[in-house]
Amino acid sequence: MMSPKELIEVALLAGEIMLKNGAETYRVEDTMVRICSKGNLKFAESFVIPTGIVATIADEENNLVTISKRIKNRTIDLNKISLVNQFSRDFQKRDYSYAQAIKILNDIQNKEGYSNTITPIAAALVCCFSTILFGGEILDALSAFFVGLFTQAILNVLNSRKLSYFISYIIGGFSTATMALITINFHLGINLDKIIIGSVMIMTPGVAITNAIRDTIAGDLLSGVARGIEAFLIAIFIATGAGIALSILK
Repeated sequence: MMSPKELIEVALLAGEIMLKNGAETYRVEDTMVRICSKGNLKFAESFVIPTGIVATIADEENNLVTISKRIKNRTIDLNKISLVNQFSRDFQKRDYSYAQAIKILNDIQNKEGYSNTITPIAAALVCCFSTILFGGEILDALSAFFVGLFTQAILNVLNSRKLSYFISYIIGGFSTATMALITINFHLGINLDKIIIGSVMIMTPGVAITNAIRDTIAGDLLSGVARGIEAFLIAIFIATGAGIALSILK
């Protein structure tokens, strides 16, 4: 049986992994409380916002343990969220030692995602078919394919340097509009607007918008508003980058 301190450390690490990879607030809180419920505790509570986690537990002797974690960098990796979610359920059924639980969570945290070779190709296909969906011609779709390939490669480099999303999305928007203009100038595309609209889909904050709505519905109003503002700012940054490119180069 883990001590209360070990239990809350396991719960905090699980919550940190989930929050860093795009999980909703209520899901992170539920997972942490689920892990803490394994021990003989009189009280277990967690408070999660997009940039931080606070967890408190009380043992049978009413000794309180509170621990917090600041979350600075976030991304989207639904596979890691699923793995931690499954771990929390297995944790309730099995008797993991502290070392075993930490090792499993560290393995999940260090699990590598898709390579920098696959993600640009996947992004290019998204841009290609999104352009057709928005009414673009075949040439527009082909142009968007190369625009998406180039833009995602740049985003991968920026993400590896851990730059703020403010800079990353402005540069991403700028790159998208610049490449789209190049394809038009070389008569590889027809409709500039369709190419740009289709290409920015890889940067659209769909998960942030979805989480904002789900958190709000779940009653986590602070997190819902924060995620909503984040999604709005990302859209502004993308539009700013594209606007700069169009105003300078067009």
